[in-house]
Amino acid sequence: LIRAWEVVEATGRSLSDWVSAPQGRAPYRFVKVALVPPRDALYAHCDRRFRQMLDVGALAEVEALLTLGLDPGLPVMKALGVRELASYLAGELDLAAATAATQTWTRRYAKRQLTWIRNQIVGKDVDTIVINTQYSESFYPKIFAIIRQKLLTLPA
Repeated sequence: LIRAWEVVEATGRSLSDWVSAPQGRAPYRFVKVALVPPRDALYAHCDRRFRQMLDVGALAEVEALLTLGLDPGLPVMKALGVRELASYLAGELDLAAATAATQTWTRRYAKRQLTWIRNQIVGKDVDTIVINTQYSESFYPKIFAIIRQKLLTLPA
C-alpha cells in the first residue's frame, strides 16, 4: 500500500494504471555491451580471486557463519566456498582440497554466466556489441568509441 501511494504521489497515476497501460516500445535506442573474456583468462582470474579471498579472511568469515548455527538452506550458506571451507574447518578436507574444490565450483559458475550472456544478452540482436576481453577501466575509451560508432550506424 505504501508503494502504491508513493506511485500516485510521484506520478499522479495509480499503480494499477501503470500496470494496465500498453507496453509499447521505449522511445530510446539501447545498445548492449557484453564483455566476454577468453575462458582461460577468466578461469585464471577466478582462481586468483579465491586465493585473495583466503588471504583477507574468508576462513574467518566462514567460521563466524558456522558459529551462528544458520540453516544450511539459507543463501549465504550456499555461497561459493562456504561448504568447502566449512569442510576444511571440520577437518574433512585439507585446505588445498577445499581451495581446489571451490575454484572448480567458481569456474563452473563463471561458465554458466557466459552461457547465459551468450543466450540471453548476445543472441542475434544487432544492437549488441560483444567484446572478447577481460574487463579493465583502461578499456573505457575503446568501448565508448565502439558504442558511438554503433549508434551512428544502426537503424533507428
